[in-house]
Amino acid sequence: RAPVRPRARSAAMMPPKTAEIIVPLRFMLTVGTLIATLLVYFHRADNVAVSVAGNPTTAELQAADASVLAAWAVQLICLAISLTGLLGGFSMFMHGVGLLQIVCQLAAGVLTCLFILGSWHIAALWYITGFLGIVPAVAETGIIATALACRSQRQ
Repeated sequence: RAPVRPRARSAAMMPPKTAEIIVPLRFMLTVGTLIATLLVYFHRADNVAVSVAGNPTTAELQAADASVLAAWAVQLICLAISLTGLLGGFSMFMHGVGLLQIVCQLAAGVLTCLFILGSWHIAALWYITGFLGIVPAVAETGIIATALACRSQRQ
């Protein structure tokens, strides 16, 4: 009787590699957060009305609206930095940064949707932007700067 050889595992049976999960998930969450952030622009009137108590003056409403637009713009800049790092290949296969981005983008996307649906105070958008937008953008900026500095030193 011939000895039984173990069958080779096919590619379909192999568990996915970490990069095969992290990179697409990070891209989808970043795009989802981008869509939620873009929706803030169109639904900001309810949040402004909740944030300004009593009978607000036109100046108070304009100041609150300007604050929402400033947080919105900062969040868009942070998302642009994140997409640049991902699509530019600067941090695509850095798993630690990928996990940071995934966690922050997931939380930012969900909280931004709740901000819109629940008509939260405009300060909540600043907290979302500060903790879940700026922190990963600073990490991504550091990676991009380091990669560009290393490229310029090689040349």
